[in-house]
Amino acid sequence: MLFVGNCEKYDVVVSVASLVKTITKGDVAIVTDSDHSYKYFDGEVSGVQILKTVPTNFNGVIIYDCYQVIVPDSLEGMKVVLFTTLDRPTYEYSVSLSQRIKTDVLISLYEDCIIDEKSIDLNFGIIEQKFEIENQPGRRIDMLHEERINYKKLDKAFRGVVDELVAMILDKDVKEVKKYWEALDKSGYGGLLRKKGILG
Repeated sequence: MLFVGNCEKYDVVVSVASLVKTITKGDVAIVTDSDHSYKYFDGEVSGVQILKTVPTNFNGVIIYDCYQVIVPDSLEGMKVVLFTTLDRPTYEYSVSLSQRIKTDVLISLYEDCIIDEKSIDLNFGIIEQKFEIENQPGRRIDMLHEERINYKKLDKAFRGVVDELVAMILDKDVKEVKKYWEALDKSGYGGLLRKKGILG
């Protein structure tokens, strides 16, 4: 799956990747063209690798988080999730991307402003699925400081969008995906303790 858009979206990407890992118990990697925020995870979060390039002979699930550069050589067979905030530069960039790349999902990180749902529909055209998530910098800040996914802090709407994306990646029923959040919280906490040398 390719997440693309010139905005901070690592809270969604990390949550999706971590939940995929919890469900599959296999290798999962985030490949990104930007280390602006990912560098603070020190190469790993909740057992998910954070990389700049796809490693040779990697047999797990790869999730791309692209800001300015489309990292994979081919998008054939790949689901594309386009993100936009409603500030003008990011919004216009995302609109231009939607005209060049077949987009499966649009996620708007919304704030109170004059842009409404009708404007989004008009500018982005027909996209199979559209979601809205409140743009919460605090959610991303907490994730960086805690170095794990604390699912109890995530609001229901945010988790619902993550559920939909994970179900799309793994071809599972959304109701089944929802069952794994508590397991993710426990595994993420264990990973943090191991990182700090508290667990072996």
